Amino acid sequence: MPNSSKSGKTRDRIIDIALDDTALAARSPEIEHERRVAIFDLLEDNHFRLTSGGEGPYRVRLAVGDRGVLLNVCDGDDAPLQVIEISLRLLRRNIRDYFMICETYFDAIKSGEPTRIEAIDHTRRALHSESGTL
Repeated sequence: MPNSSKSGKTRDRIIDIALDDTALAARSPEIEHERRVAIFDLLEDNHFRLTSGGEGPYRVRLAVGDRGVLLNVCDGDDAPLQVIEISLRLLRRNIRDYFMICETYFDAIKSGEPTRIEAIDHTRRALHSESGTL
């Protein structure tokens, strides 16, 4: 495989995601946990490649910009490669849906209904995947 590392994993992937949370409000422990789970899910199985060049694997720092979300993409050694800005308009519906799903998920955890928790978690992961294709 020409685009594989010695470990057999593709270089077309993100290996680290950091959030610039200086612009974010304080989060509850549940939201903080959900954030860690979302990042884990993204890193676990992803495919990412810059169309403008620059080989991976990649490190991405997410920040809130004036008009949207900024993805500061670096190579594995933290050398800057590209800054990508995604309009919040594109993400608005997914963000709204995600917060509703999280609220429902936390309520389901409190009720202790395993099948409901599993169904909500499946929906949450599907929304992660859908958002990743935007």
